[in-house]
Amino acid sequence: MKILILYAKVALARRTYFNFAFTLVKNARENDYVLHCYGDPVPEKLKAEKFDAIVFDPTFLATRTYKDFSFDDLTNKYNFIKESEAIKIALPQDDYCFTQYLIRWYTDWKIDAVLTPFFDYKEILYPSIINKIEFQKVLTGYVDDEDIKILSKYTLPFEDRKIDVGFRATIHSAYCGYIAQIKSRLGENFEKAISKLCNNLKLDISNKNKDVIYGEDWLKFLGNIKFSIGCEGGSSLLDNDGSILRKINSYIELFPQASFEEIKEKCFPNDDKYKFLSISPRIFESAIAKNCQILLEGKYDNIIKPGEHYILLKSDFSNIEDVLKQMSDTENVKRIIDNCYNTLIASGQFHYRYLANQILDTIKKHQQNKNICNDNLITSPTNNLGLKDLESLITGTVKLTHFTGYGYIPSSIDFCNFENIIDIVCECLEDQKELFENKIYLRTGKLGAVREFLNINKFLEF
Repeated sequence: MKILILYAKVALARRTYFNFAFTLVKNARENDYVLHCYGDPVPEKLKAEKFDAIVFDPTFLATRTYKDFSFDDLTNKYNFIKESEAIKIALPQDDYCFTQYLIRWYTDWKIDAVLTPFFDYKEILYPSIINKIEFQKVLTGYVDDEDIKILSKYTLPFEDRKIDVGFRATIHSAYCGYIAQIKSRLGENFEKAISKLCNNLKLDISNKNKDVIYGEDWLKFLGNIKFSIGCEGGSSLLDNDGSILRKINSYIELFPQASFEEIKEKCFPNDDKYKFLSISPRIFESAIAKNCQILLEGKYDNIIKPGEHYILLKSDFSNIEDVLKQMSDTENVKRIIDNCYNTLIASGQFHYRYLANQILDTIKKHQQNKNICNDNLITSPTNNLGLKDLESLITGTVKLTHFTGYGYIPSSIDFCNFENIIDIVCECLEDQKELFENKIYLRTGKLGAVREFLNINKFLEF
């Protein structure tokens, strides 16, 4: 099949976004993929292409919250997608924000299926379309095989780790309500509570923007901590049309030092009442790193259980003494770590290939329902690139699409195929073709040429 993946630039900001956006490319190599990033040029080649399926990544759907977003402008720009007969799969994540735009997206663009972490709340979020579109449950993140390989380099033996408790969060504005505030302040509240009982623990906890850790450095950080703290992610606000966000932003402009309680009273006094919650991707990452997790009480999509997979921390911190006691029981801590690793990682039930299979199964089911015969399926792809090389190919292709608006990753990657990729890119670049060709060292060997090509900084200096 030929599948178009629509995403936004934030997809590269963190490995979680990257892994989710390109899960099909990494885990379903039997298909051809075209990549397009929101905000990049929309070439005629993309408009004329016939796709078997179109996948809307969470980052693409999140553009509805951008300040300059206009649904009419978007529809005009991407009218070819609206008119396409391809099977269309939407993967929203923050369904509770600007929900009316999602509903309009699904109906106007004839979305076939919505795969959302907030499936259990669909009656609240999507009452008008719940019987018109298929909804399925997914998670906000899964286990990535490359993350496992990377962490194997950085994960120290438990006793050798330098940090006892590690945590990172960012201070949320009042948007998303009290639930977002819980996560924002979890680290500092834990630090205050634990310091009253014990002062010999090495803590690395912060909610400052300057301390945010990205990419592989985040995995390295996890590999050096014994205990991680966390909670479910989500929102306690339902902002159908963005009016709550606009009120909050206007109020903060007038009163930049206003507290959450003050903003809530002035902007949404009666709306902070929902519990849109889902298990966080960080819980999977910490499981890979074999951290012993200390988690606030919650459901966690009924995947993990307190005492078995994590140490329970009550929301009012009333059991902090018991938490500290459990942390000092090394035998029990290692039991919890092993249980969590076996359930989330070793079982294979929560790897990204599971998500890839779910998406493909959904596409094929809707093709059958519409009596679409797919003759383009390649069952035995040729792939002479390792997973790390494949990630580099995706990264390089993503960077190229910022110039061309069209990134092509075929099912089989070999030297001839690589030259075809270059031809397509050159076609999109048109007058820069000669410059582009001169900066690619094709005579350095087959796989070597691919790797030279992937080192984007050496030749993408237009």
